[in-house]
Amino acid sequence: GWLAPKEQIKIDFFRNLRQWRWVEKNIPSLKTLASKNIKEWYKLWKSNAPYVNVTNAEFTNIKKMEAAINENTTCTGRSKTFETLLGAGGQREQWTNQPGDGIPDVGRLLQGLPAYRKVTSGISQKGKPLFIITDGCIDIRNQTEDIQDRFVHYLHSVTKAMQAKVDVGLARKGRYSYPTLSVIRVFGSIEFKNLLLNCDKLFALSQSDEIDRQKRDVGMLEDSRIKEMMDDEDLVVIRSEEFQKIYDEYIESVE
Repeated sequence: GWLAPKEQIKIDFFRNLRQWRWVEKNIPSLKTLASKNIKEWYKLWKSNAPYVNVTNAEFTNIKKMEAAINENTTCTGRSKTFETLLGAGGQREQWTNQPGDGIPDVGRLLQGLPAYRKVTSGISQKGKPLFIITDGCIDIRNQTEDIQDRFVHYLHSVTKAMQAKVDVGLARKGRYSYPTLSVIRVFGSIEFKNLLLNCDKLFALSQSDEIDRQKRDVGMLEDSRIKEMMDDEDLVVIRSEEFQKIYDEYIESVE
């Protein structure tokens, strides 16, 4: 049954990926087939829209929360890591077809991609596209909700000002026995805040071994294949450790 990725989506999504990655690495005669099915796995992840049943009252509540975060919150901190990843300042590495100093990247040449490094400095007019993956274990460091709201307002205001696309790849244990996987486009502060609430709300009763398994599962997701899935070579993948660092930097700058 594991030969068909689509049939496994509600059973054990990660086991299916783990099996095909093993085949791709260890059985040369099946490498092409394995690579094809891994690509299909990522397509299924992207297209697996979460089912959310929101009542009118809940929707009104969400809009009020969004307004409160965006309009009544003052940004008093910042994260150098986040702004650097976004391309908001400092040096940026880009790829070009024009020969420059140094030698080209052979791997990119063989793929027909721009292979010469070009470093630019200064503030970018448009932010890099971001793809955030968390395993539901962001530690809010016992900060008040007001501080959390300031943080998510900061993230939203910076990405909005730089017209940066932000997607969140959810890969976590759902209410039932199978994982919940989906890709969600971030349009406001609420989506950012949900990243902070995952651990507190979804994993409050989980055992440590379940969380450890979740981290291992998320660790299997490869940046190169995520970029291919989103069809964007410039995509910046931000994982839990980096997102935690961004949050901690913000908290320290506020204090």
